[in-house]
Amino acid sequence: MQDPRVEGILATAVLALAHGARGARIDAAAVESFRRRFADRIRIAVEDPAWRVRWREEQVYVKSFAAAVGKRAARLAGEEGRGVIREQDLELALVKMRGKLPVAGRWCPG
Repeated sequence: MQDPRVEGILATAVLALAHGARGARIDAAAVESFRRRFADRIRIAVEDPAWRVRWREEQVYVKSFAAAVGKRAARLAGEEGRGVIREQDLELALVKMRGKLPVAGRWCPG
């Protein structure tokens, strides 16, 4: 059974990713890869008794990080003449964004 705390935070991150992609379609495999990359960190973060307080304080960073990844991935896809973001676009965008928002590290892949 899925943890609703994890699923809620993942949904927030995926929505921010799509917002950052600005109209570029994100294929299903890419979304699933993105969710997997975030899920383990989120599971660990929600085990902390103070996770709700930290989430309220830090969700803006997670949203900003995910939106920036979406924007970068859309640009990478566009450079190849595609309007569809693939898994490799997201992976490369995540690598390029690594370390940009350290406070989001509790929730985001490192």
